[in-house]
Amino acid sequence: DAIKTIDWGNKIVKQEDVDSIAQKVKAIRETIVKELDADHNEALANLKPLKDNLGSEAYQQLVSSTDKYYEQQKQKTQDAESQINAIMKAAAKDNRKLREDEKEKIAQLQEQMQTTGIETLSETEAESLAIMRRMKENKPVRLSKTQKKHTTKR
Repeated sequence: DAIKTIDWGNKIVKQEDVDSIAQKVKAIRETIVKELDADHNEALANLKPLKDNLGSEAYQQLVSSTDKYYEQQKQKTQDAESQINAIMKAAAKDNRKLREDEKEKIAQLQEQMQTTGIETLSETEAESLAIMRRMKENKPVRLSKTQKKHTTKR
């Protein structure tokens, strides 16, 4: 929500905006990665009792698959952070406002990070789904420029 609360309407992006957003996105990423690491360790611990029953090769495949999943989630979160920062830096460098496509991309990346965060920080799948459903119900509707134009003409 830290990124969503900023109104970029007609604001030219300055270096302090870049720094502020970078700091907020970094904090979000660090929280998600920390929880992913904890979940990863818990998942590996839960697999250990299966080692003797599965055999060494099947067990290693499970461990490898688990490692790969958690690394992909962390990478996805780090990539989102990098993309948000790059968009902000480009706008500040050019001394301009964010373009509509950039705002949409940041919103998409932020939503991706938020979804990963909810899934990671929730203790159960049911809790995660309940949070997602409530967020969807409370999410403001975003109108495109065309929709706004038609709405204001009526």
